[in-house]
Amino acid sequence: MLKNIKRIIISGGEPFLNDNFYYFLQWLVDNKFSDKLEITVFSNLTKLPKNFKTFYDKFKYFTINVSIDGIDKKDEYIRRGTLFKEKDSNIKQMNEYFNLNFCVTLSILNVGYKNEIKNYCLQFNKKPSFFNVLVEPFYLQINNLPSEIIKIYENKNEYHVLYNSELKNVDHFKLGIKFLKKYDKIHKTLLTDEWPEFEKYYE
Repeated sequence: MLKNIKRIIISGGEPFLNDNFYYFLQWLVDNKFSDKLEITVFSNLTKLPKNFKTFYDKFKYFTINVSIDGIDKKDEYIRRGTLFKEKDSNIKQMNEYFNLNFCVTLSILNVGYKNEIKNYCLQFNKKPSFFNVLVEPFYLQINNLPSEIIKIYENKNEYHVLYNSELKNVDHFKLGIKFLKKYDKIHKTLLTDEWPEFEKYYE
């Protein structure tokens, strides 16, 4: 089939941690498929791809869609295990070799901070994609945000169509805060350090 395929998208999991990913790339190069192929890989870029200088220019296009859900401590909280300084360094290195795009999964934890993400991506002359909206777990969905928190975000010019959803259920939002409170206890973090607007519901 490969002789008729123009683009391959590799998503799910973390491809740069999977040895089979590198074997596959090398197989494509060795069998002379690579120069006609566009490769798109989804990664959080917490780790650099192995030996990337040996394959980055072997394909027609090679794009990395960087998963980023916040800047600095917010991304570290949302994507546990992330060290944002390392991620930032990796992004800057990869930008010299690959085409980078930035993809955000919107939830109650970042819908009010889209401008921070936009400003970060501007240094790479890119606009992040906010197309992906979290569905599960349901208690972190945007449409359940209380009105007073929505007002705080709108005062910062942070808007979203789901703020006015007919499916709003603030009890689900409260359940989400309860979940995050347990998360904090396990991981020794504190939600309200980065999201003080949630304090009323966190007590």
